[in-house]
Amino acid sequence: MKISKVIIIIICIFCFSSCKMLPIQNGKKVNILNKNNLNSLNGEYKNVQILPDQALYSYEDYQRTLWQQFNYLQNEQLKNTEYYKVILTVINEKRIKVGYYLKEKLIDERIIKGKINNGYFLSRRKIKAKGIPFIYFKYSETQFQIGINENGDLIVDRFLGQCGMIFILHACPVENFHYFYKRF
Repeated sequence: MKISKVIIIIICIFCFSSCKMLPIQNGKKVNILNKNNLNSLNGEYKNVQILPDQALYSYEDYQRTLWQQFNYLQNEQLKNTEYYKVILTVINEKRIKVGYYLKEKLIDERIIKGKINNGYFLSRRKIKAKGIPFIYFKYSETQFQIGINENGDLIVDRFLGQCGMIFILHACPVENFHYFYKRF
């Protein structure tokens, strides 16, 4: 077997067997989503998150806007966050349209693909792999799930996994974050 085939097989095993965990909110009542009530996600949401009562992180580390969540954590420059909003529109059980607005003007729009899983809408994983395995290799993965709590606010659970390898030595930190966004 050629070395290139072995490397491709190793990369495929690594990518498809990576583990993740997007836990259900403990202590918060969540409306279980299914294909009959998925339209309950439709609505306008504030772009700035609601901080939990006891944040484990400083505000700067923990702060993520709703648009950053749907844009896979790409940086954005916000000045007056009170004027920005995000509008979710369910297209079908596998697609949600997300619009990013400044007051009433559409700034950007995207379609989030995913599926209903365990009472949440689970996005597709975004995977990036660079380098040569066992020499220098970098792998990152991100995924999120969204749901609605009992107050009608949006819940976003985000998984971030990264792995780095230099000559067989490797480290793979994994983080889960929970965010809440208020409905207008």
